[in-house]
Amino acid sequence: MSQSSFSIYENAPDMLLDSIVDVNAMLEKAKAKAGANESYKFWRKVANNMKFAWDYMNSTKWIHDKNIQLTQENSFLRKYVAEIESRLNAYEVVRDLKISGKFDETIARVDAFMEDPENMRIFELKKKLANGK
Repeated sequence: MSQSSFSIYENAPDMLLDSIVDVNAMLEKAKAKAGANESYKFWRKVANNMKFAWDYMNSTKWIHDKNIQLTQENSFLRKYVAEIESRLNAYEVVRDLKISGKFDETIARVDAFMEDPENMRIFELKKKLANGK
């Protein structure tokens, strides 16, 4: 159930609680008037079932709210994992370059590449095209 469709039911527990209060008040009056007869016992069971339903509604609302919170946390963590994976990949590239002994050579080539304005212009254009801008 989506968040927007659930919102129309948010007041249901409060509405049911109001009805439980009304039923209990009527039951107390009926018990005082006629005693604990069969009708009273039946409606007392109905009131107890209403209390159970009220508790169930509150539990369901809590589960719904918790689900929204967990969905948001999950989304955040997925984005964070992607960011961490990107960083880890960068560290692995540098580590591999250092292990292979090509780190200093690669840095020198990158520096030479970046010093040429034409290369940087082409590089920036390629980067924009890759990002779809």
